Amino acid sequence: MPLMTACSGCPPHRTNKYEAKFSVRNWSAHDLRRTMCTYMVRLGVSPLIVGHVVNHRGNTKAGMTLAVHVQDDFAKEKREALELWAE
Repeated sequence: MPLMTACSGCPPHRTNKYEAKFSVRNWSAHDLRRTMCTYMVRLGVSPLIVGHVVNHRGNTKAGMTLAVHVQDDFAKEKREALELWAE
């Protein structure tokens, strides 16, 4: 699996100025975000924490329950996840 793949349904982003530096064409900043999320989960980070790292708000019943009733910002867990990704 490549680190980045072009998002087939994503709108074009202003990354053309970087295409000469990278071998991947037609990519967006969102592709980097998706790649990071995928590999964080593969490294063992909980999908819940990955969602908090990228500031996703759940639109499921469980996500709404977390947003309303759990008042933790998961700062410690987010820091640990980002440090793991940086290694």
